[in-house]
Amino acid sequence: MSKYNLRITGGTLRGRSLNDKKSLTIRPTSARVREAMFNVLRDTINGANVLDIYAGTGCLSLEALSRGALFATLIEKDDMALRIIKNNLKETELLIHSKIIKGSSPKVLTGLKESFNLIFADPPYEKNISTEEGSMISKLLANEGLFVYEHRSSYNPPERFGDMRVYDRKVYGESAVSYFSATERL
Repeated sequence: MSKYNLRITGGTLRGRSLNDKKSLTIRPTSARVREAMFNVLRDTINGANVLDIYAGTGCLSLEALSRGALFATLIEKDDMALRIIKNNLKETELLIHSKIIKGSSPKVLTGLKESFNLIFADPPYEKNISTEEGSMISKLLANEGLFVYEHRSSYNPPERFGDMRVYDRKVYGESAVSYFSATERL
């Protein structure tokens, strides 16, 4: 068992174990943080089209799909992580509700044309979302969508990324989650 206790915390797959291969390069969002995060998002998930940037094990997308999201697009560049994601989606029978894209952000974001109700970004803690990347994410966010950015708690992201504005920030030890909403588009 992983030190992160990698299990789905809610929805139809609650309690289901996920594979994380105990990788040193992947830092899955802890169960405590995911549960708190999805409590905040509970009114947003049902029927959502999800984008998971820096997908890692895919646990955020799997959690969203378990809780009623319709579809998830996962972006990941690491080959081991891609195998873990595919395996987790197969084992949970959610592969048909997802698309996996190999590549890195922000490069892959330029090729996406659809809009997303819910966008997750959980980059490695030594990497912060740049203003340019944040602006690209903003363009992919549906009008009433939410962008959820997990980062180290010692970092304060900007108040705005493109057409998004931070509306809440929660701290959980070394991790923090900043929630951005789409501002009115002109």
